[in-house]
Amino acid sequence: REFFVLRLAPTQACVGMRLRLPSCAVFRTNQPVTDVAFFDREKELGRLLQIAADLAAGAPSWLAILGPRKIGKTSLLFQLMRPAAGAALGIAEKRLFCYLDGEVMGEDTPAEVLCQFAAEIHAEWEARGEPEEPALASACESPSRLSFEAAIRALGKRGFSVVLLLDEF
Repeated sequence: REFFVLRLAPTQACVGMRLRLPSCAVFRTNQPVTDVAFFDREKELGRLLQIAADLAAGAPSWLAILGPRKIGKTSLLFQLMRPAAGAALGIAEKRLFCYLDGEVMGEDTPAEVLCQFAAEIHAEWEARGEPEEPALASACESPSRLSFEAAIRALGKRGFSVVLLLDEF
């Protein structure tokens, strides 16, 4: 099966150019940057948005973002999840983003991981004001591979796609 790979490298600003930073730019190494501080990754975000559009059109269904630690992979994913980014390509309306950080999950069992996935999807579903989906509620209450798959299929029948963002797995 094919999949996309997006490799991140230091931005030109990191390679020796002096850069005028916005007054709100705060660099932290322990968490992703916010929307306001996200800058100098337009090329990578554009490519990621194009890949997301290709995926929505039926292209291969896997994407790997590779790069050294602390280069901005998670910040790029968070930027993709922001409504304005998805709206730019018309992919936000019927797309549910689910982010899980493997580093904080520790020794969770597969059922606990599926429960986290289902809970994140359910939270996004409710935040959008969508009507209750019984299969999604069931996946939260009794997490298993089959209940999770049934929930994803039920959402698909309603015209929604689920994008699972796995970080530090």
